[in-house]
Amino acid sequence: MNKKITLILAFIGMISLQGCSVNETPQNIDYDTISEVFEYSNVDFLPNSYSATLNFPHTIYSSDMVLVYRLSGVFQGEDVWKLQPETYYFGDGTLDFEYNFDFTRYDVNVYMNGYGLFGDVKEKFITLWHNERTSKYLFSFNYIPSNFEGMLIGSSVSDNLNTKKISKFKVYNASINGGNASTCLRASCWWILWRKSLRWLGKPSRAAKYGCKNASSPVRANPR
Repeated sequence: MNKKITLILAFIGMISLQGCSVNETPQNIDYDTISEVFEYSNVDFLPNSYSATLNFPHTIYSSDMVLVYRLSGVFQGEDVWKLQPETYYFGDGTLDFEYNFDFTRYDVNVYMNGYGLFGDVKEKFITLWHNERTSKYLFSFNYIPSNFEGMLIGSSVSDNLNTKKISKFKVYNASINGGNASTCLRASCWWILWRKSLRWLGKPSRAAKYGCKNASSPVRANPR
């Protein structure tokens, strides 16, 4: 799920130019705004963090500010640029994803924040509306490790099971409707297990009959 875009970084800084005359009259101070623009093509948002770090050609001043523009298209032969951050919403008003950035004197970090997941999600409930494969993959980075002790793995067989009936553990249902657990869930499960030691891991064949009530026994799972 790589996303390659073209960005322009505009560096805007305020400098003071001081001059003096031969008769040592008071100095005239001329404040001026100096800017630089750099273009970065094929910026790749890799799926491990959905972000990209762009190094500056040189170190900027601590007083400098950075603006980021994304190439959104071409109109009548001219490039169309959009100032960041840039936010997109579903029809019901919930957050789909956003482009955003932060910067230091040495580089700028540009990132995609899908479903609002890369901030603090502890104790937050994020509704899954559609695009199940993509969203559950994103959930595995932060939302699931931050809020759940276990995970139910499966396809459509277990997608609608209510994991709240598992009384001892807070379990997330990572099953995908119409998906193949061995392929669609592999990446998500790997990231979840890499980031956290789960207390419970269940399979649909042992969880379906009683709505997860008689699901499999707790296991420790940590590939590290």
